[in-house]
Formats: sequence, structure tokens, C-alpha cells
Amino acid sequence: MARRGPGRTNEEDERHRHIRRPALSGGVTAAALGTVVILIEGYTAHLTWWLVLPVAAVSGGCAAWSGARSGHEDGVRAQAVAPDEIVLGT
Repeated sequence: MARRGPGRTNEEDERHRHIRRPALSGGVTAAALGTVVILIEGYTAHLTWWLVLPVAAVSGGCAAWSGARSGHEDGVRAQAVAPDEIVLGT
């Protein structure tokens, strides 16, 4: 388990920062795309707003979670693999 608080070193903070950035950007991007697509499709289908908004919120939440997980995995992989290594079978 990673240490938290003042006992953490600068290297650990830098490593966690490089893992959090892709997770955050993946979550935000996926949430925006998931929500906007549902809103546009609901508008073009002439559905009522009270039907479209909850569906868009749920799909945006699910997309944010999956985008954050994917970004986290990419960040961990980038930290674990050396620059000249090739990852096979992932």
C-alpha cells in the first residue's frame, strides 16, 4: 500500500501524479463524449428533457468511470515499462 501524507517521498508523489493525470483526462473526456452523444440523440429524436437528462447523466457517469480506469491503466503501464521495452499480449 502506498504511504500517504508527509512520509511520502518526491519520487512517489511524482509517480502518483503521472498516474493520476491520464486517469483524470480519460474520465473527463469519456464523460463529456458519453453525455453529449446522448443529449444530441435525444434532441434529434424529439424526446422530452425529463427522459433524456437522467439517461445522459447515467451514461456520462459510466463513461467517466470506464475512461478513468482506462487512463489509470495507461498511466501505470507508462510508469512500469522502460522507454525501449515493447509490451506484448495486453
